[in-house]
Amino acid sequence: MTYESELRRFKETFWKKKLRQCKGNVQRAAREGGINRTYLHKLMHDLGIPKGYAKPLRPHHQRGTDPWRRTGARHLSSMPGGSEPLR
Repeated sequence: MTYESELRRFKETFWKKKLRQCKGNVQRAAREGGINRTYLHKLMHDLGIPKGYAKPLRPHHQRGTDPWRRTGARHLSSMPGGSEPLR
């Protein structure tokens, strides 16, 4: 165990805990941790903490409600009933 590896482990543990406390809100975590938000993003990248870490997922019924996204349709004719003339 070197100083660098212990320091890295401490930083990773500290920021993961802070992000969990802030429910994944990077701006709030940075403010509470006393650093700039952009620097926290850099640290997260350097420490391998993924974007969206500890961010709560939206309920299933709120995700993908746009019918164009769900079907992957690019043209009106590929939508259900899309080939019928408009009335």
